[in-house]
Amino acid sequence: MKKNILIIFILYTTVLFSVSIYDIQYTTNPGGNGTYPSPYAGQIVTTGGIVGGTDFNNGRFFITSSWGGDWQGIYVYDNNQNVAVGDSVIIEAEVYEYWGFTELSNLISCEIISSGNSLPAYLVTSISNAINEVRESTRVGISPYDLSITQTYDEWGQWKVADGSGECTISTGFMNMQEMGIPLVVGYPLYIGGFVTYFWEEFQLNPISLYSISTAPENHIISIQEQLLFSPEEFEIPIYHTVFNNGQVQSYQFELQYNSEVVEYVGYETLGTLSVNGTIEIEQVGNGTISLSYNGDFSFENMEILLKLNFSGLETGSADLEFSEFVINDNSVEYFSIEDIILQLETIPIGDTLTVIQRPIMNIPQITIPNEEFNIVCLADESTTGWTAELIHYNKLIPLNISNTFYDPDLERWILTVTAPIPDIYELYDLIISANGIITDKTRNAVHLIPERKTNYSFIHITDSHLPTHIFYPDPASLTDSTEVEDLRQVINDINLINPEFVLFTGDIVNEGEMEEFENRRVYTKAQKLLEELKVPFYLTSGNHDLGGWISSPPSQGTARHNWWNFFGWNWLQDPPPADPYYTQNYSFDYGPVHFIGMEAYLNYDSYMFNIYGDESFTDLQMQWLEDDLSMASASESQVLFYHYDFSEQIDLDELEIEMVLWGHIHSNSGNINTTPYNLATAATCDGNRAYRIINVINGTLEPTNTIYAGWDGEELSATFSPDNNGLVDSVFCYIENSQNLSFSEA
Repeated sequence: MKKNILIIFILYTTVLFSVSIYDIQYTTNPGGNGTYPSPYAGQIVTTGGIVGGTDFNNGRFFITSSWGGDWQGIYVYDNNQNVAVGDSVIIEAEVYEYWGFTELSNLISCEIISSGNSLPAYLVTSISNAINEVRESTRVGISPYDLSITQTYDEWGQWKVADGSGECTISTGFMNMQEMGIPLVVGYPLYIGGFVTYFWEEFQLNPISLYSISTAPENHIISIQEQLLFSPEEFEIPIYHTVFNNGQVQSYQFELQYNSEVVEYVGYETLGTLSVNGTIEIEQVGNGTISLSYNGDFSFENMEILLKLNFSGLETGSADLEFSEFVINDNSVEYFSIEDIILQLETIPIGDTLTVIQRPIMNIPQITIPNEEFNIVCLADESTTGWTAELIHYNKLIPLNISNTFYDPDLERWILTVTAPIPDIYELYDLIISANGIITDKTRNAVHLIPERKTNYSFIHITDSHLPTHIFYPDPASLTDSTEVEDLRQVINDINLINPEFVLFTGDIVNEGEMEEFENRRVYTKAQKLLEELKVPFYLTSGNHDLGGWISSPPSQGTARHNWWNFFGWNWLQDPPPADPYYTQNYSFDYGPVHFIGMEAYLNYDSYMFNIYGDESFTDLQMQWLEDDLSMASASESQVLFYHYDFSEQIDLDELEIEMVLWGHIHSNSGNINTTPYNLATAATCDGNRAYRIINVINGTLEPTNTIYAGWDGEELSATFSPDNNGLVDSVFCYIENSQNLSFSEA
């Protein structure tokens, strides 16, 4: 007879009992990047040890064998255990290699056998002997011989020390000294201990607390922390005194110099400082210098406030504090960390926000020829009468003939139809609108009068200016730096000489769009003022830095978007009427046979009005608007779409039959100028790039060129006038020197 035999295979994860930490860690088989993966990686083991360090990276901990030594420590990646230093534990868990760092993870059990156990002695040696695979997850100390700080805090709060044998990164697993306000000074000698870890392809040392650091008692650090002040009223400047770990002071003397045009010394305060008991003598030594001496006796640990000095503000600027002399216990202080005290006392008035005129405006202008009609969109009460419209260029004023005024109740806007005049000069004009009962409104560079539309012309693409600075809050330099203003100004100077028909600007015009009102930074005001220097019309779309606020900055979410609406349009996007249901700024225009489409693009990382904007580059309504707009422009020879960046890859050029898309965000060039459809990113104007791309149009056909640059000195294109172009003579000669590899026929 036949028999059916069922064979069942049951696979179990290997479970190994009584494996020592040494067995888990020790191996002679190297892995990548100088690491040695555990021979037990991927297996479940039971091991034990003494808890040597807790609260690492939010509650995780280290264990070590009771006798210590090489290969005798391991990291436990679990923050659900209530363990304390000195606990003897038995753990069942998986051995896991996290990018070269051996750890116990996916804990099955953790049993505390006993508490209060002594920790094994740890090695004190050189960096080269301590910071390596053998010492991974063990506690070590770096010998103070020839050991000093070589790099202060980086953006992650890490810093570096070195001795004669090598350099080591001091990391933040147990504490972030930068967040604690502890000053560091390059060259400062010290001893430091902690646990060795491996992250980001390097071995690092993690001190457990400030008591893991020590130095000689005469190695004082005197520090002053940065302040940004916006009032002339009296303020305190604490002077901090740091010695790791214990300090004793009987006397100190210092001479402090300061900028007497910016601040005025008014006194000192001892309450709440180390100098509260003792005697102080102070003298004003000339203009901008005080001399102070203290006698008494106090002790302290690590960092505390030595004394508070009181100043008042006189004008905007830096206090420029500097100790020309500082002596403690008859020993001269060698280590100082003096940060900026910056006063911003001048109030910068807000720029030209949108009130009555909504279009054309500076960033969505009207290019028109004589006798051509165009519409002006205005916001005013339905009962408004007596509308007038004018163009002005310097002192040249041209009235506009209004052929029709219509209030659209569905859109809640006025539409004024005007006819372009025949001017004496063809230029970029400001638009002025007046009516009964409203304040006269003026928008700069809104209407460009040209004699005719050209069949052969060029336009320019620029992007990512990050005005006025690419330095972020709260760095104090973000308040005073204007590097990116100069970068964009050099590009503007080139554009004005090249004289294209217009410019397409694809966003990130400012670095932190939420900072217009905050601390009177006026980022949009400054950007608007700079853009007024353009002598050709420009069309602007918003970028993520324009619309999105950073969590680390104080203004509330949505502030950046509201600032954009105030300056560049439009406030009705907060709650659009049903007849115009779009919450995003999208628009289009034609120049000859080419159709241009500008769209708002943003990933909504601040989640403002998430039910409306979602988390994609373009909303569904936007995509429908784009399809409708393209359908109405189907007769055009070419279509050019421009936006900041398609974060969600929603735009399919082939499907939409668009000839060109221009974008930014990545701060570098992308795309092929020889392959259609053209999908082109242009490098940023910021960070010294000063980049721009020229696109030529020949009878409706697009011919993009490679990106060019204004150059670090702005001399790639330069103009010299003879005599000076100061308006005092009726004619001048202009010599233009072109160092670019392109020619500019309209310059």
